[in-house]
Amino acid sequence: MKMPHYTIDNLHEQFPDDNACLDYIFQQHFGGMVACPKCGVAEPKYYRVRSKKVYECKDCGNQISPLANTIFHKSETPLKKWFYAMYMFSVSRNSVSGKELERTLGVTYKTAWRMCKQIRLMMQQSNQPLTGVVEIDETYMGGTRRKIHQKSQWDNKTAVIGMVEKKKGEGKITAITTKQANATVALPFIRAMARQGTEIQTDESRI
Repeated sequence: MKMPHYTIDNLHEQFPDDNACLDYIFQQHFGGMVACPKCGVAEPKYYRVRSKKVYECKDCGNQISPLANTIFHKSETPLKKWFYAMYMFSVSRNSVSGKELERTLGVTYKTAWRMCKQIRLMMQQSNQPLTGVVEIDETYMGGTRRKIHQKSQWDNKTAVIGMVEKKKGEGKITAITTKQANATVALPFIRAMARQGTEIQTDESRI
């Protein structure tokens, strides 16, 4: 099953405000917490502290900041603007400039330049094998279906297969582009970029 195209409408629906963005970041980093790191209670209940960007353990009061060790740490820019900027980078055929980000987000050029720098650093690929727990997914990017006689809606798109280490704040990423995302392409890529013993997490895609 191929992944559907993620549109700007999907972005606004999934992340309508900063609270939704913060909840998403927390769930990505700490959603699978087995026990509270301070009190040790199993399957701890963490709730959002009002007016703060932290979550607190219901049992012991231990607080966790999901933005620590991320590109959002100590940034005054709303998270929704950060998410929109990352979306722009993900769908752009070329790089996104600071001026373009300045105009689109309504931020200063200094802020836009810093955001561009941080996002580019985050997206840098690693030539080192990935280890630990690695998440893999594929998507199709590019133009729309142009001709009725095209074999499928994917004929005018470029496939991207990506891998990312699920390590807090420092996971490496790598990706390749290909004509089609299939096992013939994906398996050699995985064998080359994931060290033996790595735990692979993926969706129900048949590849």
